[in-house]
Amino acid sequence: MATQRELVADLCDGSANAETLADVYSRVHQAWLDQPTAPAPDALIALFGLALGDLLIRRVPGLGWVLVSDDQLGELALTHFSAQVAVFPLSAVAERWRTGRADWLLAYVEQVVAAVRSEAGLTAAPTG
Repeated sequence: MATQRELVADLCDGSANAETLADVYSRVHQAWLDQPTAPAPDALIALFGLALGDLLIRRVPGLGWVLVSDDQLGELALTHFSAQVAVFPLSAVAERWRTGRADWLLAYVEQVVAAVRSEAGLTAAPTG
């Protein structure tokens, strides 16, 4: 995961705030769409899912990465130590990538931050 974090930092010129990440996502997604023979986007989805999760962790104290699994599969998710919430940033990116949505990231961040902070009983959210 360190390599993906370094790549995101490079793509975002060292500032992986919500606005920068949303802009980079939109540009990369469009470039991928413009290549009819582009390979499956699994690596890009993982890259942006990890970056999105890290951004949410910075915005909500107590949120952290976990592996959620059933008998067959495991998936990276975010949970909060004092709230009954699970957030799946990689799935969020995958769903929107495949449906062609490019303008969703900022609203998603604000919605998730507000919901998790409310559930956890936290006060006003920091921005960034």
